[in-house]
Amino acid sequence: MSLVVAAIVSAAADAVEAAGVTPVYERRMGALDGREGAVVRIGPQGVVTQYINGQADVEQPVRVLCKRRGVTEAMADAERAWDALDGLRVTAGMTEVTVTATRTPMELSMDDSGYSIWEVDATARYRTEG
Repeated sequence: MSLVVAAIVSAAADAVEAAGVTPVYERRMGALDGREGAVVRIGPQGVVTQYINGQADVEQPVRVLCKRRGVTEAMADAERAWDALDGLRVTAGMTEVTVTATRTPMELSMDDSGYSIWEVDATARYRTEG
């Protein structure tokens, strides 16, 4: 994982936790097996636009999964996470990153153990220098 991506995940986790969602983890959802909490992860492949001068514009998906026993609690955590991510600014070295929440929170499922899981999607945008 690049330093910029690691900084995005860390800053997103800190922002979500500061918004009142706890505990927050920076690993796979499976790490919450049998527990409640939120997971901040980098989403599937991002979009990179490469320029001839070596610069690149990067759009990196960021996902937050909120897992709670109650649907209402999971939804409330997802809404807090959405608010925390939307407009988040991250500085990683000389790279400035802006995070924008891209879709309103949505329920993914209720797992076999009765937990409700809600997802928040955001996009982190930044430019790399050539």
